[in-house]
Amino acid sequence: EGFLLSGSPEKAVGRAIHLGSGEAISIGDLARKIADLIGVDPRIEDDPERVRPARSEVDRLCSDASLARELLDWKPGVSLDDGLVKTVQWMRKHKRLYRPDNYVI
Repeated sequence: EGFLLSGSPEKAVGRAIHLGSGEAISIGDLARKIADLIGVDPRIEDDPERVRPARSEVDRLCSDASLARELLDWKPGVSLDDGLVKTVQWMRKHKRLYRPDNYVI
């Protein structure tokens, strides 16, 4: 909804408009939430070779949707938890569209 709205008003053209919730979550915590929803007990491991050097990356990203509220009168309509539930339900209903055993980049 926010993405579609951002193409409408002239005042939004060329602007960087964030459409997030304003709440940060780590990749590990997100993976655990998804695992709980699909009923698996994941083994989450860090690969030391892939860990970025200290001070080379932003530790947390958190979207600020204040410009979306101001320009588009938009705010998130679905929480992360509800969105994950809906996504898992949709993916289960449309399994034929996915090939989880075939890693494609």
